Amino acid sequence: MSEAFVWPVIGGGRGAPERPPAEVEAEASARGHAEGFERGLEEGRQAAEVEIAALRERLQEGLQSLDAAVQELRQRELTDLAALAHALCRRVVGVELSTSPETFEHVLSEGLARLDAGAEGAEVHLNPDDYARLHPGYHGTIPMHPDPQVAACGLSVRVASRTADFDPIALVDALFEEVRHDLAG
Repeated sequence: MSEAFVWPVIGGGRGAPERPPAEVEAEASARGHAEGFERGLEEGRQAAEVEIAALRERLQEGLQSLDAAVQELRQRELTDLAALAHALCRRVVGVELSTSPETFEHVLSEGLARLDAGAEGAEVHLNPDDYARLHPGYHGTIPMHPDPQVAACGLSVRVASRTADFDPIALVDALFEEVRHDLAG
């Protein structure tokens, strides 16, 4: 046996030097890490997009809810402001008409003008509480009478068979009812 034994070359043929197993293992590990990283990164991006879409939707719903609450608050503020103005107006008009002889005489003159009549034969009827406040300071020539049928702060001017009623509180109430209707939209 004179010939030497030669190992056969399997799978690569001659020319490609064999790499050490540690190098091959390191390369495979690096490639696995890179592929895993890319796959994880893509899955993370997709999960983030889904979560961001859900957050956007919740944010939009929150903004719509906030807008509705602000609108409701504004409407409530307007309604409260109108109610306050109404109460103040009623109070001011009521106090002015039931305590001021000058205002009373002005309203009485307006009532006579509506009836197209003079003071002769005219009478004025007032709510008994207003009569009690105004009568002591009244120095006019038209007779004044308490009348429970007349609204507080109102008066009724009567000449023969004609009457001119004046109810400022009802006028204020009607005005503010229109305002309340306009605010309601």
